[in-house]
Amino acid sequence: MSASIIQLDRSPLWGRADHAALVNRAMIRHHLAGVLSLPARGTWMLCGYAENPTTGEKLSSKIMPIIDLDSAVETAAAWAVEPHRNVYISAATMTVPPPPGQRGAEVDINHVGYLVCDFDDLDAANWASRIPGACPTFVIESSPGRFQVGFSFDRPVGAEEAKPLARGLKALARCDHGSADIAHVWRVPGCLNWPNAKKAAAGRPLDPAAVVATIPWTGALHDPAGLRAVLPAEVPPPPGTRGFERDIGFVDGPSDEWDGPSDDAALLRIALNSRTSWSVASGDRCSLKRLIPGDPLVLKEHFDNDPSRLDAALAQHLSFWTGKDGKRIERIMRNTIWVRPKWDDRDDYLPRTISKACSRQVEVYNQSRHSPNPVPVKGNTTFRLTDTGVEKKTEVEDKITLEKKDVWNLFCTRLEVLADTRSHDGKNWGRLLRITDRDGNTKTWAMPMALMAGEGAAYREPLFDLGLVLFPVKGAKTWLDEYLTTVQPDAKARCVSRIGWHGRAFVLPDATLGDTAGEQVVLQGATDHAFRTGGTLDGWRDGVARLAVGNSRLALAIAAGFAAPLLHLVDAESGGFHFRGPSSTGKSTALIAAGSVWGGGDVRRYVRSWRATDNALEAVALNHSDALLCVDEMAEVTPPAAAAAAYMLSNGMGKSRATKTGDARAASEWRTLFLSSGEISLGDKIAEDGRGRKAAAGQQARLVDIAADAGVGYGLYEYLHGLQAGNILSDTIKAAATEHYGHAARAFLELLTADLDGAIAAVTTTRNAFLQTHCPPGSDGQVSRVAARFGLVAAAGELAAAWCILPWPTGEAMRAAATCFRAWCDGRGGIGAAEDATAISTVRRFIEQHGGSRFEPMDAAGTVGIPNRASDHRIVNRAGFRRPTADGGTEFIVLPEVWKSEVCQGLDATAVAKTLVHRGLLIGQGGKLQGVVRLPGNSGPSRVYVITSSILSGE
Repeated sequence: MSASIIQLDRSPLWGRADHAALVNRAMIRHHLAGVLSLPARGTWMLCGYAENPTTGEKLSSKIMPIIDLDSAVETAAAWAVEPHRNVYISAATMTVPPPPGQRGAEVDINHVGYLVCDFDDLDAANWASRIPGACPTFVIESSPGRFQVGFSFDRPVGAEEAKPLARGLKALARCDHGSADIAHVWRVPGCLNWPNAKKAAAGRPLDPAAVVATIPWTGALHDPAGLRAVLPAEVPPPPGTRGFERDIGFVDGPSDEWDGPSDDAALLRIALNSRTSWSVASGDRCSLKRLIPGDPLVLKEHFDNDPSRLDAALAQHLSFWTGKDGKRIERIMRNTIWVRPKWDDRDDYLPRTISKACSRQVEVYNQSRHSPNPVPVKGNTTFRLTDTGVEKKTEVEDKITLEKKDVWNLFCTRLEVLADTRSHDGKNWGRLLRITDRDGNTKTWAMPMALMAGEGAAYREPLFDLGLVLFPVKGAKTWLDEYLTTVQPDAKARCVSRIGWHGRAFVLPDATLGDTAGEQVVLQGATDHAFRTGGTLDGWRDGVARLAVGNSRLALAIAAGFAAPLLHLVDAESGGFHFRGPSSTGKSTALIAAGSVWGGGDVRRYVRSWRATDNALEAVALNHSDALLCVDEMAEVTPPAAAAAAYMLSNGMGKSRATKTGDARAASEWRTLFLSSGEISLGDKIAEDGRGRKAAAGQQARLVDIAADAGVGYGLYEYLHGLQAGNILSDTIKAAATEHYGHAARAFLELLTADLDGAIAAVTTTRNAFLQTHCPPGSDGQVSRVAARFGLVAAAGELAAAWCILPWPTGEAMRAAATCFRAWCDGRGGIGAAEDATAISTVRRFIEQHGGSRFEPMDAAGTVGIPNRASDHRIVNRAGFRRPTADGGTEFIVLPEVWKSEVCQGLDATAVAKTLVHRGLLIGQGGKLQGVVRLPGNSGPSRVYVITSSILSGE
């Protein structure tokens, strides 16, 4: 079943009266057909439950055994529009149909067909990170921000085997308690989610929300044994503990990094008097100063009357202050006004809320870093850190008593030196700094010590940009220099000068993923970058990636984003894809969508411009090593600059430069896959200078030219996903990419670094399969070289889809890459060498332009050895002659000097002649490339280039 047949209506649903129009029968059918295709034997149950949201009255239940698909679809659609009725389907088949009005219990189960993780908390949107490496059969957004993720079995599974798997999956994903109930029933996508009385009381509108399959049923099946291998083992709970502690690992006692008072009252006094209470902790929806005293208005103002969201925020704050001490967090929470029956009615609710908060919390309270009490600085006791900043001790003499005393002078906001940094060869020393800005946010920067040479403005400027404030006190600049120079941190870190792969770790400006061999690795020097994150991964999947299904150019661009970090792993060369076509076809949208895989957030999102100096573009390339680079609008640069830039980007090396002393400085090196756009190709751009220059074959292989127009009347697109026009689809994608960006690449890198060897093997296999299937036998080496790049993109897209980062059906990335590869082959004129195609097109262009004006007609009546008679037609600036052939065609006879200086300008004239002879387009004689013809006015035969009439027909 193809996910692309389903049209998703993502528009707001609240307040609509025509609920029948919201029901998506195609989506219902797609999901139910998937369930009925499972190997489980027995009776599937369709269920409809309803409750009056105003009175809380339970309405009659409707339970129907599923006999056939058509009747099930019509029944589900009819139930969905009944006021307040929610539609579900069982996850298991029953041995016999249950009594009327009952869905059946676990004892009635014959086979379990699938398990579901129900994500119903504040972190539900990050469900993929909570089931690392899993590839669900389907994902349903049951209501905005709440998800049900299903995993179907490849064989019939009994209740006894399925129950431990359900419990283990629930424990692994930290999802809702219903996930462990194998007799549970689950939402049917395409139907509606009507609120019950409890949800209405919490402030939810009474109109229904759409139940949407964000990843429609893919047909993916799972081996129970394989699933069991990745799940945590079930361990009986210790005597005297609650059962939920087995599932969530409830913490008793603070983490090792925590340093604070053990008395709750003393700890809360520090928390409520510190700005850290709402900045360092992640629960910054509302300050702790309003949560602990119990301001009743915060529930409505900050949490939309959702007590569960308030519980999560309070637990998040306290996880910081208690050092993730679960028992202490619960004790403090139970001494607030927010205690409610749910905390005790569901014995796993509060501990699970606390456990999730602790698992998300990175930093914990440590009074040496967060307390207002001054902390001496190691290495120079004349400095100390406080909650408000850095102080310098000076000696002051009382003018009256002449008594000397020490005075602490606050000269800048909080600035910590966390570690010394140095490169792998012991050079490029620096300091890893943590800056606290005036909003209380902390940022780190690896500062090269070389910036401290001179007056110091080179290092102060980035610090100020990150939020450091240098107070206007005498000596502040000198003190800052002294502080950064003399502090002696205990830790050391390894610094690198570019992002990308370093060993088995991938370094981003603000994070390092993978195996660092036990050493912290940081990018040194960079403060501004485009590798930002915004929105959510699920928002990106639904708003950007989903719309690429069925659109080859867009899918290729997005898949290229995942291919970039694979270049190094499979030893592939750098290179790019250039989308060529008129304006408003969707070229820039493709680059924006692809860029959102890695980052965005500013006016141009992640996309850069061709319009830059060589040095600037070199810096951009270095800052995108092993990542995707997007450069838009080739028209903005001169022809020579375009040629040089394309070569530099794909060659992966910058200019060689000298130091101030004249020594050679190492040239910058990088690996990158880049996307480009423009109204003309690189070859046409180079030819714009009017000097007869042409793009070399190597340049054309480095930057692959693809027609942006897919040829079906929608510009870049082949499929509009139910929208009215291509420009509307472009606007939709750009709006989503502006809101959701940067998460996909990080999710991909996390999984990639977790199993590098397995990923390399999978990518190599898929790329080889692409080459065997789509690269024709006998292809020129340049074609094979380009096909390998398309194959790498296909493999990357398939890997991202297999890891559920891309919501694409299996084979989508392969189809997109194959379509674009064929378009490239067609555009270049076949699978031969590019030099051959260039030679033929160059000669053909000359004949087309000058065949009637510069070639003098010859009479074909004469015989060999007798001069032909020239016509009376006067030719100016003659290039040669033309004469009729017996088959009704025309031969063009080119004079030798014209052949070298004009026809083959910019090319090797001999190589061009050899190509044409090989293709039967040039008639040689006696083993020579030139033919022998008696020309009018000449006393004897002349050696000339005789071009056949086939040159114009393209044969």
